[in-house]
Amino acid sequence: GTTDTIATFINYAAHPEYEGSRNTIMSSDFAGWMRNVVEDGGIGPDGTMLAGVGGISVFVNGAVGVQIGPNYIHPAEWDGTALADERAEARTVGEQLGWHILNALVSPTETHDGFPLAFRRARFPILVQNTNYHIAFGQMLFGPRALIDYDPSRPIRRDSNIPSIETEVAVFDMGPIQMLTMPGELDPLLFVGITGDRAFTPAGTPVINPAQVNPADLATFPTSGYLVDHFRADARDSDNMWLLGLTNDFTGYFVPPWDYELASTPYLVEAEGDHYEETNSVGPLAWPRIERLTHELMAWTPP
Repeated sequence: GTTDTIATFINYAAHPEYEGSRNTIMSSDFAGWMRNVVEDGGIGPDGTMLAGVGGISVFVNGAVGVQIGPNYIHPAEWDGTALADERAEARTVGEQLGWHILNALVSPTETHDGFPLAFRRARFPILVQNTNYHIAFGQMLFGPRALIDYDPSRPIRRDSNIPSIETEVAVFDMGPIQMLTMPGELDPLLFVGITGDRAFTPAGTPVINPAQVNPADLATFPTSGYLVDHFRADARDSDNMWLLGLTNDFTGYFVPPWDYELASTPYLVEAEGDHYEETNSVGPLAWPRIERLTHELMAWTPP
């Protein structure tokens, strides 16, 4: 009941950008409307009302790289009625997601009176190869945060004197749940891969658009070893795997190495085709290091 709930923790992957690039109103986008429904209640597709659970709703994004939502999505009312504008789309997406959360909480599949807890983190440097970021750091656009491990009296070049920043990854074990934080926007492909019951592509839709310019080569994609394979076995079996994106840090997009394309003027210009994310990543050498240290962190087990 509403007097019993302290908080509801929501993990969902979508950019809160449904109000569009022309929006000039300060807003939490779909997440705000989703929170209102979870806390105060909302109306479902059959017109019935589900009561809210009260407490405080906390939303943490997921593997939100490659522009997961709202691109190419056309929200509608429960009955299929088209929406008037982007603000209405943000409201509808949030309210419908909120209702689905409430519906899932009506008959919870797991309840626990207590469970063991464990936490560990790794802090480490990653290379910043992106020229845009070098300029931004020089102009203090990232505040007091500093580049490290380079000689600021010498020019930064593509093959020498490349600076780094310190970032971190953390893992939480909460009973049957395992949570992994990611210090940026992770391509879902790096989380779940392209095959198996956790990777979803609509029937009849190719994984790679054959008409796309400069596409990824599916033959180079690994068949295993994605992050999902490194969660605890019991967390995988019970689908209690949480990928908490944009946590600990904000280091841009993490793009799969086998689909990382740069233009002849890297970072300043987008490579031909669908390669926007590379222009807002720290560089191709960052993810392999993050991935390796994340695997080591996840392999640790409490004594």
